[in-house]
Amino acid sequence: MRLKRLRLGLLLSGGVVEIQLSYWALQTVAMVVTCYLIPKLKITSPIGPLGMVVALGFINTHYWDAALFFQLPDSVTTNTLLLVGANGVIFWLLVKFLPGIETEGVFPSLIAPVVFTGCSIVINKYGRTID
Repeated sequence: MRLKRLRLGLLLSGGVVEIQLSYWALQTVAMVVTCYLIPKLKITSPIGPLGMVVALGFINTHYWDAALFFQLPDSVTTNTLLLVGANGVIFWLLVKFLPGIETEGVFPSLIAPVVFTGCSIVINKYGRTID
């Protein structure tokens, strides 16, 4: 039996917004794997990774330009380093404000978005085919 996508439709201002629960579950698993791969990043609550994924999704949806993510940089430029640094600062601020994930220092928070992106890509690619 294949894992079926659960969809929850919400009626908002005349339109239907679909929330794919399997996507958010896989993103939460990616956050848990990220916390286990980075030594100074700890999960202190089972709800922490889900809260972090929802908060990151909200911030990335509302404050970043979507066109920014349509292209991958082919070299390390100042713009690339600035984006990685800004993403790390956002991650660090969320860790400080939201309960459930703790960090020791700033460096684990700066590297966590890069590790989370890699984990998310791999888990989304192979997680959807799990029976």
